Amino acid sequence: MTLLRSVVVLLLTLPHLTLAAVFVDVQGIQIDVQPPKGFTSAPAAEKWLTEAIAKSVPPSNTLVSYFVTDQTARRFATAADQLVPPRRLVVQVSKRFDNRDVEKGDFESTRRVALERQGRFSDEVRAKAKVMLEQRGLIQDNVLSLGVFVDQPQYFGVTNVMTYKNSPSLVGCSMLVYVKKRLLFLYIFVEGGSSADTAWVEKVGRDWAEKVIRSN
Repeated sequence: MTLLRSVVVLLLTLPHLTLAAVFVDVQGIQIDVQPPKGFTSAPAAEKWLTEAIAKSVPPSNTLVSYFVTDQTARRFATAADQLVPPRRLVVQVSKRFDNRDVEKGDFESTRRVALERQGRFSDEVRAKAKVMLEQRGLIQDNVLSLGVFVDQPQYFGVTNVMTYKNSPSLVGCSMLVYVKKRLLFLYIFVEGGSSADTAWVEKVGRDWAEKVIRSN
């Protein structure tokens, strides 16, 4: 009976083992940014990947964490290739809030601007992004904004399709999530440009944002 009880306890525990929290320090506050099912943290040994992902982080932001698919993580464990995975999740924060809390008014102001522009970048932002990417070896061809696709009390999301002259096209979903007086930028990227790619990043983005809010 004791052995049977032990087995039952183990079976009840297993589902929770796959849902372990992923706490990161966000400007002095511990926040659980556990990714959606199917994604995991990249092996710490893959420093080259951290450097590659950091290339697309604007100077105004700080890279907090990133995740790759379970399949990619297994590939890294058995192969020595250095290919940036076509599907990846990235967590960033704005340096503007390094020394203070993000108030609700800050979040609402950011939301208002996003809704007014419907995700379109100003000429100034486009110019700065172009220079930053070129300095890091990426020549951007165009950015097509698909606008705000979801707007909820604690988060909203914008989708863009980015094309490059020397790199595969990229569909990116930007989720801005307000939690614990911090503003998280959750980015979901997939190489491609089809409607299926767009639907995928938006679904993952919505699921991830909801998960982060529930966990904190």
